[in-house]
Amino acid sequence: MGYRTWVEINEQALHANVRTMSSLIGPGVRLAAVVKANAYGHGLKETVQVLRAAGVDAFYVDQLEDAFFLRNQHPDILIMHTGHTPNEAIPEAIQKGIHLVIFDGGSCFEIERIAQEKKKKVSIHLKIDTGMSRLGFLPTDVQDFLGQMHRFSHLEVAGLMTHFADADDPTHSDYCTLQLERFEEALAALRERGFDPPLIHAANSAATILYPPTHATLVRVGLALYGLWPSESVEDATRKHSIPCELTPVLSWKTRIIQMKTVPPGTPVGYGRTEIVTRRSRIGILPVGYADGYRRSLSRVGHVLIQGTRCKILGSVCMNLMMVDMSHVPQVEVGSEVTLLGKGGPHLLGARELAKWLGTIEYEVVSTINPSIPRLIR
Repeated sequence: MGYRTWVEINEQALHANVRTMSSLIGPGVRLAAVVKANAYGHGLKETVQVLRAAGVDAFYVDQLEDAFFLRNQHPDILIMHTGHTPNEAIPEAIQKGIHLVIFDGGSCFEIERIAQEKKKKVSIHLKIDTGMSRLGFLPTDVQDFLGQMHRFSHLEVAGLMTHFADADDPTHSDYCTLQLERFEEALAALRERGFDPPLIHAANSAATILYPPTHATLVRVGLALYGLWPSESVEDATRKHSIPCELTPVLSWKTRIIQMKTVPPGTPVGYGRTEIVTRRSRIGILPVGYADGYRRSLSRVGHVLIQGTRCKILGSVCMNLMMVDMSHVPQVEVGSEVTLLGKGGPHLLGARELAKWLGTIEYEVVSTINPSIPRLIR
C-alpha cells in the first residue's frame, strides 16, 4: 500500500545503538529502554519489536495503556510504569505484573488494598526527588514513608530511582554529583530499614555516556538508543574524553510529491501570501502539514531533501499540505520521494537541525510526529 507520508525505522541502526550503550555499562548493569511518547515518535510496537530482537528485556513507559499493550505483546519483559496510576487501572496493572513507580505515600493504600484482594504482590519503585523538583519523595520525607511500609505487606520494593536535572550539561557536573549523593543517602536509609531493592537506577542517556558512577544496577536509556545526542555538549564531551560512543540516527520521515507547478515571478504562495517568489519557480506540493507533526513554525525556514538536494519551504505550512521550492532539482516528478527528517540518500537532515530552526530540542522534534503515521521497519 502506498502512504502519503511514513516513518522508516532503521533496524540495523537501532541494533547498533543498543550494542554501543550496552558496551558502556558493562555486564553487571541492566539496560532499560525508555519507550514513552510512542518510543520518542519512532513507533512503540515497531521499536520494541526491534529492541527485543536486539536483546533488550526491560522497558520504561509513562502511560499505563502502553504498559498493558506491551505486556500483551511480550509476556516475559520487565515493564516499569513511571506515571500516575489511576485507581481504576490498578487492578489490571497488578494482574499484568507491571512495576509501579511510587512518588508519594498516598497511592500505596489503594494499591495495597487491591493487591490484598487479589492475593498478589506488587513490585514498586520508590522515586526520590534529588533536585529536579518534579515527581518523587523529597529526601526529607523518605524516612517517614519507610516507617509506614509495615502497613503494606503486599508491596515489594523492587527498585529505587531518581532523575538527573542536567546530566546533559557537562559544565554543571557538580549538580549531578550532588543529586547522586542525595540518592545514595536515600538508598542507605532504605537498606537500614531492611530493604535491598535489586533495581537501582538513576542514569539517563547523558549520564550513561558520561558518568559511570551513576550506572548502579540499571540504566534508563531513551534518546541515545534512537541515535540522537542528548545535547551538543554531551557529544562534545564524549569526543573530548575519547569515550567509545557512536550513535546512528534511527528515524527517517518521508513523503511524496503530489503536484508540481511552475509560476512566474511575483506569485504569492500559501495562506496570507506570506511569501512571494522573486523568480520563475517550480513548486512541489507535499501532503504533510502541522496536523502530521510538521510544525507550522518551520514555514519559510525549514528545508526538505529531494534527490539529496535541499529544498526550502515556501509560504506557510498548512494543516495537511506544504509547498517547497524545487527550481534547482533536475528530473523530479510527481511521486518522487521527499525526506522531511533523517536520511535521504547519502545526505542527512538531522533532528538537531530542525530543533535549531524551531528553537527547541531534538526530543520534541521526533516525539511530536503524529502517532497515526505508519512506522515501517527497514
